[in-house]
Amino acid sequence: MNIVISFKRLIKKIYDLVNCIIRDIKCNFFYVSGIYNLILKIKKKKGIKLIILAYHSVTKDKVRFEGLQVSIENFEKQIRFLKTNFDIISIEKAMKYIEDHSSKILNKLVITFDDGYKDNFDIVYPILKKYEVPFTIFLTTDPIENHDLIWTNKLRDYIEQSNMPILKIGEKDSLNIATDIEKEQAINYLKKKLKTVENIERIALLNNIYRQIGYKFFHDKCYEMLSVEQIKILSRNGVSFHSHSVSHPIVSRLKKTEFEYELLESREKIYQWTGNRPVYFAYPNGKPTDFTEESKELLSNMGYKAAFTLIRGTNDNLTDRYEMKRIPVKNHDLAKFINYLFQYI
Repeated sequence: MNIVISFKRLIKKIYDLVNCIIRDIKCNFFYVSGIYNLILKIKKKKGIKLIILAYHSVTKDKVRFEGLQVSIENFEKQIRFLKTNFDIISIEKAMKYIEDHSSKILNKLVITFDDGYKDNFDIVYPILKKYEVPFTIFLTTDPIENHDLIWTNKLRDYIEQSNMPILKIGEKDSLNIATDIEKEQAINYLKKKLKTVENIERIALLNNIYRQIGYKFFHDKCYEMLSVEQIKILSRNGVSFHSHSVSHPIVSRLKKTEFEYELLESREKIYQWTGNRPVYFAYPNGKPTDFTEESKELLSNMGYKAAFTLIRGTNDNLTDRYEMKRIPVKNHDLAKFINYLFQYI
């Protein structure tokens, strides 16, 4: 039985590898031959609805986390392409277009960053200033204020530093974390699990993990957050800031009072730091299951004009203001980036 399972896994890996090679060849051929340019010209002539891109982090080092980081080389190539082919506008200007039902918003694009990583100041801002591109950062305020990490990154940092062979989860369950492979499996399992439980249970489980492992320092600088002073500098130079919550919880797992706190406290902190009260919110994790109709209603009642997901697609005047779509950007070279973008526009 084990031999059969291993053989099936091998076949699947070979199949995935072949598909990946074929896709790469296609992407590069379409890019070099100019087919992508032709497709884009046709799409723009018909009119592309509002595109909102979602980045997190840009790094000068080797990319470790494909869903979180983009290399500086790929990022600048992506921005150069976008600047050449789209009218890149601020999120505030885009939402004014969206709210104006008398006109369509076509061939325009917005760039956003989630969380508030330090590289947004060190790397992102100089590049986007060079290309005169406006952008917005959705801030998670608690780790910024307390010089801490977002919980998903903190969990990873703890487990990667741990010398423990076994990590207890609750009273009965445990995870092996002796090897690098076991640590990675444990991290992925815990992140997935903790995004599905009630917020109070998530906090209790995390605190239990932190107590078991013990902690002295953050060893991975890629998780480092913006400082308040850096936020003030960026704000004075035209970068807009809106809310991504206080503690990066899954909104659908919050009680009403908990979500009220996340919205109110994050808004007031950003106002203290920038002098501007945020009116837009980006859902942590951003999947359809991560917010509810009640979440949307509370956002509206508390004065937030729109909320942004990570549901892929474009937007127009009919898009639900509290389910604005964004396309999360991956660490793609330019040919793959264009191919990826074309899937959603």
